[in-house]
Amino acid sequence: MLIVRVEAPKEHGTSKQIEGSLVSGEQVVLIEDVVTTGGAALAAIQILGEAGAQVITALAVVDREQGGAAAFAAAGVPYQALFTKTDLGL
Repeated sequence: MLIVRVEAPKEHGTSKQIEGSLVSGEQVVLIEDVVTTGGAALAAIQILGEAGAQVITALAVVDREQGGAAAFAAAGVPYQALFTKTDLGL
């Protein structure tokens, strides 16, 4: 398990952008709680790629249906949401 800080690492704590153990070439699944436009998740995928990881898919718990799925498709990243805003009747 890894945690990716999309913004610059904080000066306190470990000061790392990626928390956890990552071996170059390792395949990972990005898990996001809520996807709106997909911007933060795609930034995390870029950070992981620069660190040598291969993101094989992105998974969201809820997709707010505001462009995230299209952004993942445009980036060539397989994507699946467990629920959409429509599924939840919102």
